[in-house]
Amino acid sequence: KFDQLGINIACMCGDGSVGWNEFAPYDRIIVTAAAPEVPRSLLKQLKVGGILVIPVGSRSTQIMYVVLREDEENYATTKIPAFQFVPLIGMNGWKED
Repeated sequence: KFDQLGINIACMCGDGSVGWNEFAPYDRIIVTAAAPEVPRSLLKQLKVGGILVIPVGSRSTQIMYVVLREDEENYATTKIPAFQFVPLIGMNGWKED
């Protein structure tokens, strides 16, 4: 269906906390589960000018981070408070109970 619409999309099932290096760099990365911190692996997979959106905080409340990759080493972060998402489980996320 996406091909018919001319939309270039790929999906994978796995540890979202480490990203998907195979197709990096990405223009945008959107994470829909709360992480304890911004995974460095996701930052490295952004192209220069790319944006990562990820909820970061405790398991119960988070701040939405919008991270712009300015160049190879520098990132600008905007923080938007008061969110609540399910926890991100995985190598760079929360450990399962």
